[in-house]
Amino acid sequence: MSPAIPVHSYSDMLRKEPGRLMIFMREDDHQFRHWMVSLGNGRFAGMNNMKIAAHLGEEKRVLLMEQLGEFRNNLLYPRGAKYGFRIVKHTLGVKPPARSLLQVAKELLHRSTLPQSACEYALNILVHANRLSPQQSAAVQETMAHLVNLSNGGLLSQHKLEDVLLDIQLVTHSMALRDLEPGKLVVCYTPENHYHMLLSLGDNHFAGGNNHQFNNKLGEKDNIIGAQQLGLFNKGFLQ
Repeated sequence: MSPAIPVHSYSDMLRKEPGRLMIFMREDDHQFRHWMVSLGNGRFAGMNNMKIAAHLGEEKRVLLMEQLGEFRNNLLYPRGAKYGFRIVKHTLGVKPPARSLLQVAKELLHRSTLPQSACEYALNILVHANRLSPQQSAAVQETMAHLVNLSNGGLLSQHKLEDVLLDIQLVTHSMALRDLEPGKLVVCYTPENHYHMLLSLGDNHFAGGNNHQFNNKLGEKDNIIGAQQLGLFNKGFLQ
C-alpha cells in the first residue's frame, strides 16, 4: 500500500477516489479499529461498522460520510461517542482501469429504459461513472426543476444557473465546444427560454436525451453526437 495520508474533514473524504482504503484508529489509544473502501463521492463500503458506532450494525453497508459522524479538531466523532477516530487513507497496489465517460454512455444505451429528462440523462452517466453520487444527482435535478416553470410549458424561467452549476463559461464558437473536457454539462437555451442539456464525453462527443427534440435533423436514437450535429455558430449563437 501507499504511505498513509491523513483525512481531517468532510472535504477530504469527498475527494477520495474509488478504491481508496480508509483506516480508522481510536484517538485515545491509536489502535486500528476499522477499515472501509471508498466508492467515490463521499460513499464508503464496509461491514462490522459497529466498530465505529454501535448503531451502524454488523451487516454489509454502503454509508454516506455524514452517517459515519462529524469532524471536530481533525477527528471523526461518531454519533453519541465520547472519543474520536483518526482516519488515514491508503492506495492499494492494484487499481482497475477507469472507464471513460464515452464508454459508460455507450454501455447505458443498451438498457431497456433511458431517462426521459435531458438533465437526468446527463447526470445518470456521471452517476454510473462514479463521478457523482445518486444523492448529488437528485439534488441537482431538484434545483434545476425550480428554474423551470412547469405552468408555462416547462420553460427556463430564469437564467440563474449559477445556483445549480459551478464554473459557468459562455461558449460562443465551435472550437470551444469541441474542446470541452469530459464531464462538463452543456446547457443550450433559446431567447424563448427553451433549454436542452448535454454532457461532454470528451474528444468531441456529447450525450443527451431526446436530442431530436432539440435538433429535428437528428433521429430518436442519436443520443451520442458530435459538436457539428448540434448546429453552427453565428455571431456567438448556436443555430
